[in-house]
Amino acid sequence: MARISSTHLLILVALFFTGPGVSMSTMAHSETARKLQIMA
Repeated sequence: MARISSTHLLILVALFFTGPGVSMSTMAHSETARKLQIMA
């Protein structure tokens, strides 16, 4: 089963593109949380 299905390829591409976005959003979220903690 060396042949990759189109759906599997689509999922891989989606993960590849959403991975950096998710990590960046979590980084921004932690940064805002830190700023809120400093303000509090």
